[in-house]
Amino acid sequence: MKKSLWERIKHPGAAVAVAVVLLTIALIAGTIVCLVRQYTGVFSYVLYVGAAIGLSYIVFLLVRGGIPATKAFLLAWACRHKFTAHLVEDYGFRTLIFATLSFAVNVGYALFEGVMGILSHSIWYGSLAAYYILLSLIRGFIVIREHRKSAAKEGERAALTRKLKTYRGCGISLMVLDVAMCVAVTQMVLSEHTVSHEGMMILVIAMYTFYKAIMAVTNLVKASRIKDPIVLSLRDINIADALISVISLETAMLAAFGQGEDMRILKAITGFFVCALTIVLGVVMVIQANRRLKALASAPAAEECIREVNEHE
Repeated sequence: MKKSLWERIKHPGAAVAVAVVLLTIALIAGTIVCLVRQYTGVFSYVLYVGAAIGLSYIVFLLVRGGIPATKAFLLAWACRHKFTAHLVEDYGFRTLIFATLSFAVNVGYALFEGVMGILSHSIWYGSLAAYYILLSLIRGFIVIREHRKSAAKEGERAALTRKLKTYRGCGISLMVLDVAMCVAVTQMVLSEHTVSHEGMMILVIAMYTFYKAIMAVTNLVKASRIKDPIVLSLRDINIADALISVISLETAMLAAFGQGEDMRILKAITGFFVCALTIVLGVVMVIQANRRLKALASAPAAEECIREVNEHE
């Protein structure tokens, strides 16, 4: 019986898989050549779309076949060591470790945006650099504070109260930061000065944006089952980070490929929508923290709150 088209896509065979990888590499090489030579003809868009489809299909094959086998091997190895076993089994601990790594990545990218702002005399990119640095400081403060407090002896109720206050403070910080970012977005929209970047610069911004978007979505799905306020704080910071990165990518791409057209309306809609969404996120964090702190004040509800957190750790 012949395989259906979907079955052939899911199980292409070794020869087809190798051919797809080689073709995708050729398409990516062509895309890079177009970016370097600033070629924007129809053929370049064919290369972009082909490379995107090829990469997506390769990721699909890896997820179905290669990643599960690799994951099983790595898990078996990790469980034999104390630190890595803790990293695998405790999502909250894993979140703190990855937040530390993300802190380093964000600081590096903030410096990149700052250098771009200085070289191009752009207030917008300077504002982005300041925003990323402040987000990194908030994330770093949460990680360091949690690491220090976790070593101290405190009751479950006191620990949960502290975490909820941190969660509320994180929400307030996001609201304040994004009100300031609204001012920067207004300046960016009203300014007639646009900064055009080379193809490789846009590639860096795009890679960072996709990285943050993937991490934010992954953490959103995983943390939806977690009640720990620290984990939720780090998740929401990642969401805010990814949203602002979308504005940065859009601004860079419009400056490079807008061909002199007035895109201020599009930039205004995207910019203020993202800022408003992030402010709403901060408001929700404050409301949720206050509600749980109020519930924690009464003995029966406090036991329920503590039990929910302990069940998901």
